Amino acid sequence: MKWTTGMAMVFFSLLAHSIQGQDPAEARDRFERGRRADGLERTRELSADRLIRLRSDLNLTNDQVDRIKAAQATSRGFTDAARLQMRDLRDALRDDEITRDELRTEMSRRRTLAAEERLAHRRELDAVLDDTQRELVRELRR
Repeated sequence: MKWTTGMAMVFFSLLAHSIQGQDPAEARDRFERGRRADGLERTRELSADRLIRLRSDLNLTNDQVDRIKAAQATSRGFTDAARLQMRDLRDALRDDEITRDELRTEMSRRRTLAAEERLAHRRELDAVLDDTQRELVRELRR
């Protein structure tokens, strides 16, 4: 028993030492990115947060950052409302207020709305950027 406890303590000590000092955002996103020859991050999806983190690489102005944050807040509001509505639908199904077919129909409709919202959000983010910034973002998405 003492040996097992001792080995567990050694393991957790080594684990804690290996992750000490890492940036949480970098650790969270490490699996989906790589470095390009010019040192910029390569990623498939550039969210508003990622654009703000790349503000110096993209030469974003304060006005552009404020517009990106406003677009992000709007998108989060839509996402939060959709999440609450889906919870209400699941509760209604659980309480036998709607049928499974009604739930599937509503979920399909909501998926379509969510896809349209994502496209609108991406267009809104693209509208904030100038042509050279937009080209760099397209390059990073490849």
